[in-house]
Amino acid sequence: MAVLIEGYRQMTPAQRLRAAVTLTHAVQHLAGIGIALRHPGAEARELKMRLGSLRLERQQMIDAFGWDPAEHGLG
Repeated sequence: MAVLIEGYRQMTPAQRLRAAVTLTHAVQHLAGIGIALRHPGAEARELKMRLGSLRLERQQMIDAFGWDPAEHGLG
């Protein structure tokens, strides 16, 4: 862990931001794979809604997309 922290300290702010964005994309990609494995017959929109429901509150999902995670289930 100390080596990792030291590596981050040596990065420029732009490099740290790029690393954070890359890690965020990787986590989203892995979450999407997990959702697709748990819901093999789901269409693309449903998979996106399930992924979104992991990050947004229920009311936000309803207001923005008309999709209720309580009705359809989370990711």
